[in-house]
Amino acid sequence: MGLFRLIVFGVLLWLAYGLLRRLIFPPAAGPQPKSVPGATLVKDPHCGLYVDNREAISRKVGNGTLFFCSQACAEAYGQGPNPGTRSAQGQEKSG
Repeated sequence: MGLFRLIVFGVLLWLAYGLLRRLIFPPAAGPQPKSVPGATLVKDPHCGLYVDNREAISRKVGNGTLFFCSQACAEAYGQGPNPGTRSAQGQEKSG
């Protein structure tokens, strides 16, 4: 009977510790992203960065619209492939 009481006491002590720890140090929820009505993230086709469509540089291409993170990416996209890709590096060496 003494061992049973010791186990029950240990379980109760463990539960009390967990409850007090959560009350004193609540788990961090982390930063919550702010949701802005009408905001949509779009991917820059040149560098792959996601930007808010309302702040992005847009270019009409054919029947669609491309969005860029900066003027430099918009200009570089028209000049050829992304310099960071392997296909672009291969083209630079052969050309």
